Amino acid sequence: MNLSLAGGTSAHLSRRQVGIFALAATATATLGTSVANASTSDLRSVSNEQRAADTQTLLNLINQFRAENGLGPLRHSATLAAIQEPEARRQFAQGYVSHGTAFLNDSRAAGYSFAREVIALSYNDDLGQLLAFWKSSPAHRAAVLAPEANAAGIGLAYGYGNGLPWRVLGNVGIYRYESGRGPADLTSQVSAASAHEIKGAIGELFRAEGGTARFGEPITDEISDGIGGVHQRFSKDGTVTRFVWSQSTGAHYLRENSGIGSYWLANGAEKELGYPTMNESGGLVDGGAYQLFRKNDGTSSKVLWSPATGTHHVLETGGIGWQWSHNGFENGYGYPVSGEEWSGQDVIQRFSKGVTVVWDSTDGDLSVVR
Repeated sequence: MNLSLAGGTSAHLSRRQVGIFALAATATATLGTSVANASTSDLRSVSNEQRAADTQTLLNLINQFRAENGLGPLRHSATLAAIQEPEARRQFAQGYVSHGTAFLNDSRAAGYSFAREVIALSYNDDLGQLLAFWKSSPAHRAAVLAPEANAAGIGLAYGYGNGLPWRVLGNVGIYRYESGRGPADLTSQVSAASAHEIKGAIGELFRAEGGTARFGEPITDEISDGIGGVHQRFSKDGTVTRFVWSQSTGAHYLRENSGIGSYWLANGAEKELGYPTMNESGGLVDGGAYQLFRKNDGTSSKVLWSPATGTHHVLETGGIGWQWSHNGFENGYGYPVSGEEWSGQDVIQRFSKGVTVVWDSTDGDLSVVR
């Protein structure tokens, strides 16, 4: 594997070296080799208290190293850490280390006059290994010891060390902010209170449905989707649950790694299929499950999953959806085995009991082919 850094230099790394190599300098440095069986299931959740304590430990190690070299300390920002943590988790899930551009382009980091990013992996829970890797590489050492730096955001992702040989990945953004231009939450002391806040309708549903014991700790703050809604993600034992809210649908959740949740995400999420109007529900014929979604324009879709047919959706406010629902839903025509597809002037959708529903786009007529 070849590593190319901003200066045009390159290095060939063994697989084990890939696991421990730390990246730094700029987002143009990339390391891209996949590790077998990498997925979100490699991630583990930790408490807010552990995350805060580990963040403080790594911040102290960095600042001690800077002091040994006659440099001032970095102050930590939970706002900047909220940019870095998803990046750390992304790399765990993809199974290889790579710089993104979030530390440069995310609006929450705006106002900096200097920015670097360093990444490192540990095969155990010793955060000192992360700093040891940065010390050993000239580029990373220079980033950590940048005289102009005065702020940092530390993102940590935790793994089981099974499918991947990693236990902790540290993704650290290092910045300089002139007086009055940095995040308001820069501090020398990290506390659990700086972790992701759970609030509002999402918080109410989260607590009512079992809270941390069921869904784990939040891994993001509430994030706007840009069309009027927000979502927040939680992780427990590798299972990521997304709570989604909009004014018209309220708060509901979906499991990102379920058949329905992964289908929703892969097919445009709330922008294409709409917001959930209920939580996922099972108990359908042949072991199936479903979840209802509604867009801001009022169109509604039912996403269905069964062991035999996988996941597809029916546009219930469309002609084909009307025909399907008025003839027994999955108990009548069966589960969808395709989405709506164009065939000449017709739109067709196929169902598991050998039924194809046809809508004629020229006159709106519906027909059923068996």
